[in-house]
Amino acid sequence: MSSTGGLPQGHLQAMPNEVLLRIMENMTPGALLNLRLSNPMFDALFRRNRAITIVRALRTLPELPLLLYLYTSDEEELQPACLLRPRVIDYVGQPTPVNLMSVDDSYQLFPGITAPKHVLEFHDVEKLWKRAKVIDWWVDLYAAIRWRDNPQDRRSLRPGEADRVRKAVAHWWLYAHYHHGFTYWRRSFHQPKRWESSDTRLMLIRYMPTNEIRELADLWCRVRDTVSRDLCSSPERVCRCTNPDGVDLIPWGAEEGRHRKIVRTYMKLDPEQLQYYLSRYAYWRKAPTIKAISGCSRDFSRDTETLSTSLNKVLEERMAVHGDVNWSTLPRFGILDEDRADEQANAEWMNDAWPGGQVPLTVDEISGLPPDTSSLACKGDDGTDAFIPYWKHGRKCRRCPTCRKQIVPSNILPMPDQLRPENSPIPTLPKEPPIVIPVNPRPHDLPPDELLDAV
Repeated sequence: MSSTGGLPQGHLQAMPNEVLLRIMENMTPGALLNLRLSNPMFDALFRRNRAITIVRALRTLPELPLLLYLYTSDEEELQPACLLRPRVIDYVGQPTPVNLMSVDDSYQLFPGITAPKHVLEFHDVEKLWKRAKVIDWWVDLYAAIRWRDNPQDRRSLRPGEADRVRKAVAHWWLYAHYHHGFTYWRRSFHQPKRWESSDTRLMLIRYMPTNEIRELADLWCRVRDTVSRDLCSSPERVCRCTNPDGVDLIPWGAEEGRHRKIVRTYMKLDPEQLQYYLSRYAYWRKAPTIKAISGCSRDFSRDTETLSTSLNKVLEERMAVHGDVNWSTLPRFGILDEDRADEQANAEWMNDAWPGGQVPLTVDEISGLPPDTSSLACKGDDGTDAFIPYWKHGRKCRRCPTCRKQIVPSNILPMPDQLRPENSPIPTLPKEPPIVIPVNPRPHDLPPDELLDAV
């Protein structure tokens, strides 16, 4: 067993390489990156064992099965009979092959369906690792959003709480991938409807136990909050009786009653897209933000997100199946430990997932339950203001609700960084550490690609 010499045994660097690699294999992507950047020896050890370390670290993440479903999905799975069908996924890179997913007893729920086999190489594993880094970013952001208004109470997430955030983000990502129109164009013109057996939006949520559904609902409330306050709010002129600077962050469409629909339209973005736009366009001017985001889909403002409706519909189904349960008596299962009911007393709500995504009732039993009405999907709104020629700059002149002075819109506003709130949860993008390259570099002096892509 190799170790570094000349260092006290209490130092981490003095540990054998085998022990250090085992520690790396049990770290999240963000923690592993911090360890690598803290010492060149750790980075060199990781790069020598990069492939197998990443594979083993991925296998410890609670969201790995969901990421594998996401990475190996195809449009055929939008059919109810094929949604989340069992599959075999193997990693065949060096030094040894590793099985990442195998067929289990749930295969019996898919009669006539052949379990596909997927073979992943190292570049596929690196893409999974990149998506795990996105989930890491949301884990860090959750605490900042949760205690935004009470920063004095903010604390780090406990391991169990972080795992709940990770799985909730992965569930959100899988739903957005299938049903929010950025990957597949096939979208329903109707809202999800209770007891519908062929709606893949509901089927995807029915695969989850009730406690995970409520955890996803908790996360979804935080996502709505950050989209509303950090992405869909821009600097606008206000009366100086409200803000001495004369400029403040104003929610888009708040005066016209459009803000809620605008927020739900931008909540269609998946975790990776929303991370990108929050990192680069938070508190930015309205017009360039709308132009940048609305161009990521062929018809961005066609509809709003449907995840919140699907969550509510499936929870209503669960309450009807359990019987004598309503919204006031449904156990709480939030992300944080203090937002959860006693798990031992409510164990039945933690193991009530519906295999196959189907309601475990007969047609006659369902017909005896209150029916659900059908409604069209809500039309989206990207926040664009209609241009009116006789308004100054094509925009309406507002009046201060306090002193009734006229507020003339202006395109000359401070840079958004000057308007960033003190308790803003959006972290600034980290800068890559400088890499010194010799003037006439030899081939072995060039930095490896993985070091350039580390941050």
